[in-house]
Amino acid sequence: MFKSLLKIAYRNTLKNKSYTLTNAFGLVLGISASFYLLIHIQYELSYEKDFSEHERIFRAASNSWAKSSLPFAAELEKAFPEIEKTGRFGQYRQTNILIYNDIHIPVREGLYGEQSLLSIFNFEFIYGSPETALTRPNTIVLNESIATKLFKAENPIGKSIKIGGMEDLEVTGVMADLPGNTHLNFQYLISLPTMLHSISDEMQQRRGWMSVYTYVLLREGQRIHNMDNRLFDFLVKFSEGSATREEIEQEEWRFEFHPVKNIHLYSDREQEMGQNSDVLYIYILSALAFLIITIACLNFINLFTAQIIKRSREIGLKKVIGASRQQIFLQFFGEGLLITVVSGLLALVVCYTFLPLYNDIAGVNLVTNTFFKWQNILILISMVFGIVLSSSGFPAFLISGSHPILAIKGTKLPTSPVVKIRKILVAFQFSISIFIITATIVVFKQMTFLHDQEIGFEKEKVISIQIYGPLWEQAVMKKDVFRNELMKKPGIKSVGNASRFLGNNLSVETLRPQGTDPEMDLPAMRFIRADEGFIPSVGIELVEGRNFQARTDTSVAFIVNEKLVEILGIEDPIGTEAENSWSRARGKIVGVVKNYNFASLHYDIEPLVIEYRPNWVDNMLIRIDGTNVKETVASIQKEIENIAPGAIMLYNFLDDQLNFMYQSENNLKQLFLLFSILAVLIACLGLIALSVYNNELRTKEIGIRKLLGASVFNIVAMLSKEYIWLILIAIIVTLPVANYFITEWLNNFAYKIKLSWWLFAISSAIVLIIAMLAVSRQSIKSALINPAKSLRNE
Repeated sequence: MFKSLLKIAYRNTLKNKSYTLTNAFGLVLGISASFYLLIHIQYELSYEKDFSEHERIFRAASNSWAKSSLPFAAELEKAFPEIEKTGRFGQYRQTNILIYNDIHIPVREGLYGEQSLLSIFNFEFIYGSPETALTRPNTIVLNESIATKLFKAENPIGKSIKIGGMEDLEVTGVMADLPGNTHLNFQYLISLPTMLHSISDEMQQRRGWMSVYTYVLLREGQRIHNMDNRLFDFLVKFSEGSATREEIEQEEWRFEFHPVKNIHLYSDREQEMGQNSDVLYIYILSALAFLIITIACLNFINLFTAQIIKRSREIGLKKVIGASRQQIFLQFFGEGLLITVVSGLLALVVCYTFLPLYNDIAGVNLVTNTFFKWQNILILISMVFGIVLSSSGFPAFLISGSHPILAIKGTKLPTSPVVKIRKILVAFQFSISIFIITATIVVFKQMTFLHDQEIGFEKEKVISIQIYGPLWEQAVMKKDVFRNELMKKPGIKSVGNASRFLGNNLSVETLRPQGTDPEMDLPAMRFIRADEGFIPSVGIELVEGRNFQARTDTSVAFIVNEKLVEILGIEDPIGTEAENSWSRARGKIVGVVKNYNFASLHYDIEPLVIEYRPNWVDNMLIRIDGTNVKETVASIQKEIENIAPGAIMLYNFLDDQLNFMYQSENNLKQLFLLFSILAVLIACLGLIALSVYNNELRTKEIGIRKLLGASVFNIVAMLSKEYIWLILIAIIVTLPVANYFITEWLNNFAYKIKLSWWLFAISSAIVLIIAMLAVSRQSIKSALINPAKSLRNE
């Protein structure tokens, strides 16, 4: 029986080629898009799960800071016997360029690492011993890719390399490359004793200096919630001498153990190791996957139902001659199953083929072998059978129970309940399309707003060059000679040096102006180290005082922003003595700069201190006139080769750095654009097929109306009218829902666009126009048929 049903289903699908191809094409698009999104979501949820002990690993930190102090780890081990071991990462903030002999290789990022981390995360070693690799100062562990670039196939253990301007580091290990789904985005680890060797004992004991990331590994069988109720008492004891229990309670500052597997999606603390994602985007991707597959299913239901109604006479006759309800159901269910299974297989081929394109659009690194994991194959099978049950099973069940006489008359009943359901589904399809297009327009508008926002400094004609080793010596210690040579080059307007000066990961310290109440709690302030060339190079406006002046001594000076002056309430800041509470450096405030956005526009402007420290820099900033960019960059590169042979010019433009801060939003923008196009395309495929079917049903009516004098325009208007009403209903229902969710997304930005009625009007007009173009072609074709032919065929 099954073989017979399959054969009948195969013949019917071939007999109705246009219907089959339209249905299959819509399903392939829907399944492909949803499968991509589901694999993407699975990838985002898989962070840290490649580490064998990830369930037992936690980051210990406060509820607002990702970092903790150096003594924190040892005190945790003493206080909590449930902890098996602790380990600390430190950020390496110098230039990331590895040097071996004459080979200079730029790398992404590195960290300081404690020996215990190698066993906590169970990193896989290729060369060297994981038991001793990071125990001594001036040692380094490389990942496999970097080791291969530097040493080819040679065993590098015992060899010496340099990083930027650091002294020689001995290679003590090579570990396998980390997977892409981890927040530990490093390519090398310098031993933590190397970092501690350069820090005084007094600094190492400071409990308020948040300088390292502390991770803990729980003992087998221990649960983190058993420790939570003791954390507050531990915090009080740990903070003795700096804060009382009452002060801690008032500030609501807490330590907590954050599961390592949750950091990527749920952590947005101060001084994160890198740019994390947000669980909000998982919800958005999940919603997109659901909406796209829903449109495809609705499309399938509409087309499938139309075919069933068109074949109702066949169904009625079969029932008259004795066909059972089960046989009718299995016949149509089999046809739906055949189309869906074939579409699912084609979708898998499409996903495999276009994966590099999706990776480029979404900014991820999915690999093709993930498609063939049993979990993903199970997802695809579930998706296919879910579509079959919802899209062909339900209509087949309804029609198989119809009375033979009504079934035979079905083609004459365009107002039957099944047809009404079809219209509701069409409206729902276009509701989803309107929602996705509206979201796409708003995301594009918001990202354009962020790009065009006046941020208070020059971003488009400033080159940032990482300086290290011999290049650092020339750019910092002999900067007058070097800058004089650079300024002779055409197109160069100014040159300055600075530490890290963009983003949310700037150093956080405090500046206490003279006369400030010693008991006053000062706000956290962002610090930038720079020389006298920094402010003119980036075009920051001085509203009071002066710029730094070059000095030969080691004295410091400060320039602050308007926000800091406002918060501290300083009436006359220029000339005020101030002290850096962290370094104890004292100097005068010599200038006030206009507030500018040095961080992402997700956040409001914060208090900022620019400290004159011409030797604490690792970036050279060159402002150019922008007329001949390629020639200007080439001339700078040539000068660097002359004064620092072998050094590489690692550079980018400030606007590129700023765009990187919105990488998640830019990826989201591209995804919404792609899927809005797919949503409208799938919906229109169904609409075209339905309009063809409806026009066939009304062939005789069209012929009679033409004989009575109706024009082509009248006929087209009549046939299109019901679709216009369906889309208008979809617009009315969808816009309030879209407004709510879009407003929630925009609330993630401190600077955002204002939602206007015309944004929603544009998305509605786009859907309406596209739908009418899809329908009008078929309507015009039907209206132009000779009435005599229409009536004769009917």
